[in-house]
This record gives sequence, C-alpha cells and structure tokens, in this order.
Amino acid sequence: MSGCDIFERLSTAEFELNEREIVNYIRQICSALEFLHGQSYGHFDIRPENIVYTTRTSSNVKIIELGQSRHLTPGDQIKIQYTTAEYAAPEIHQCDMVSTVTDMWSVGVLAYVLLSGLNPFTAETNQQMIDNISGARLTRRSVEKVEVVTQTPFSLDHAPRITIRMRSHRVPYGSNTRFSLNIQAKPEPEVKWFHNGKEIHQSSKHQVTNISGVLTLQINSCVTEDSGTYRVVCKNNKGEISDYATLDVTGEEFATFSSLQRDEEPPSGFLQKLSETEIYHEQSSKVSLKETESVKEITTTIAEDHRETRSVPATIVTKPQSLIVNEGDTARFECDVDGEPSPSITWLREGVTVGPSFRHHIVSSQYNSIFEISAVEMSDEGNYTLLVENPGGKQESDAFQIRSM
Repeated sequence: MSGCDIFERLSTAEFELNEREIVNYIRQICSALEFLHGQSYGHFDIRPENIVYTTRTSSNVKIIELGQSRHLTPGDQIKIQYTTAEYAAPEIHQCDMVSTVTDMWSVGVLAYVLLSGLNPFTAETNQQMIDNISGARLTRRSVEKVEVVTQTPFSLDHAPRITIRMRSHRVPYGSNTRFSLNIQAKPEPEVKWFHNGKEIHQSSKHQVTNISGVLTLQINSCVTEDSGTYRVVCKNNKGEISDYATLDVTGEEFATFSSLQRDEEPPSGFLQKLSETEIYHEQSSKVSLKETESVKEITTTIAEDHRETRSVPATIVTKPQSLIVNEGDTARFECDVDGEPSPSITWLREGVTVGPSFRHHIVSSQYNSIFEISAVEMSDEGNYTLLVENPGGKQESDAFQIRSM
C-alpha cells in the first residue's frame, strides 16, 4: 500500500475531513474487525497509525500492524501491554483479561478524536490520563482549563457479553470433558447451566466454576445419557445472554467388558447372550458365519438405539425486548432457544408471519435467531411475537413492541 494514515492525509490540500468521511472510515474499521473477531482473533492495537489508506487519494482503508494480535481460545486468560495509552481500554491498563470488546473501546476513542479533535480522557500527565481511562472518567475542555467530569461519572455496568463461545465436541464413553467460554459483565452475573433444558447443579458428576469471567462446566465419567445440548445463561440487572454447544458420547457398546480382568467371569446378565452365540469363555474361538451375522445384527441394533434422538420441548431461553428507535434507524431483535430436535423459529407481527424482504432481515442458526428491520417507519410500530416449535412442543413469547420517534 502506498497510502498514509488519516492525520497525514489531513496535511494534503485536497482532503476534507467531514462527518461523511469519518463515517466511511469507522465503518470500514468495524467491518475489518468483524471479520477478524469472526476468526477468533483480537487486534488490540487500534489507533490512527495502524489504519492507512490504500493510496494517497483513495477513501478505502486497511488495518495493519498485527504484532499485538492474539488468538482467543476458550478458557485462556489473555493479558497484554499497551503501545499507545490514550487508545487502550481500561482492561489493558488494569492488566485484566482482554477480548474482542477491547478493540471496540479503541474504535470509540478514535471516533471521538476524529469528531471533536480532542482526546476524551486527556489530562495534565500520562498517569492521570490512564487513571481517567481506568475509571471511565470523561474530561471536558474549555478555553481556561481541562476539567475532569466527576459529577455524573460514566458507568461501566453492562449486560453480560460473550467474548469466546463454547464449542461442540465428541468424547469416548467413560471419559471426562468440559465446556468453557469467556464472558464480560458488570456487575457479576448469575450463571446457570442446562442439559437438554434441565438445570444442572453442582455435584460429583458436574463441577461448575467461574474464574475471572472464564466459565467452565466439567462433566465426569461421560455416559450416553450425557449426550445432548448444553446451554449456559448469564444474567445481571443490565440484561442476559446465553450460549450453547452439543456433546456426543460414543462407544458404549465397546465398553461393556472394558473393566473386566482377563481371568474374571463376565456378569451373569450377559451369560445368556454369550451362550446364544456360542462364544465360550477361555474354551473356544470358533464362531460360525451365521452366528457372526447374528452378533452384527445385535450390535447394529444397540448402536441405532443409542443414536435415537431424545425429544426436548422447544423453549425460548432469551426473549426479545421492546424497542424505541428513531425513524430511519435499524431495529434489531434477538432470541436464544432450546429443544431437541432443534426447533423452528418464526417471527410474527400482530399474529401474521414476518418473512424476509427488502427491509426485513432474518438470520437463524440452530438455537439462535436475529430479526432486523432497516430504515424503521411509523408503519412498523405494533406488537411482535416469537414462536418456537418442535415435535416435543411449542412456546410463544409475550408481545414485544417497536415504538418510533
């Protein structure tokens, strides 16, 4: 690239920094970070010097300098040091765990600087500025002095947000396994775990921990009944969020005699099956072709029985909330659901199904759905509901509304 950063660009006569240019600049940064975060990476060094135009006359920008970037692995507590104090988030200055949200703080500071020409946390010394950032204390500049706004301090309280999600996996029968995810929330959230819709409580079978935002569910001595969908719900007074993953326990049919010693008699419950196939303990290794086919049929039947899907009624875990939006803005509703098999998700307005259209955008995954209305109009006001349904049952949410201003 032969371009320059935005402040170098300001020195050229043909460049005008207006709101339209700033919006285009920030939008491209957010788009690039969305891709990076989607690959489970954080940049952690967003500042003007690391965002350059592709050419000296172009309006397209690229994020460079990935020296501070880290891969975000579930369960890892990643801490980094700042390179430029004024754009670093509070968790970096406090040597706390970082996440994708850390990058978005830097984007917010950058947008503030471009729109106002001032640093939102400026102070007389570098340490005072770091203290302002750590406490989220904005400053107000006048001709006479810089004043720290302490009368109504900015609150860092926020609803729980997931920074690294759980992962589905498969384990052999009898082994131990765990689900992990990273969250950020203030105040500390209440955390509940569910298996196929039933709440999990602390026991010798299940150990639940929450260490500095790393949530872990340990499952010991997995058996076939442990297969299914695991969901975690985090909730505080600012809101709630949930995540899910699936577990598949395999190999029970091969574990029947795994604990028997060589000279130990098999359990009496298996003697009849052994005599039917004429497999004699320590006496004969000959099995007829007909008997072999019989054993294969029995094994196949057992394996198919274990693969039968358990029916769990469809339920709404996280319900959409009513919104007040300005005309022309975007309204966004999101829900998390549960159930086996995974339920169908239908959005309704005044009882009529809402389908995708030019302004209606619906994106659904196995246990999550997002419904967006772009360029909200007065005619979009009304009562909306959500219906989830599977063979085990169905549930419809209470009405939630859009109000335009």
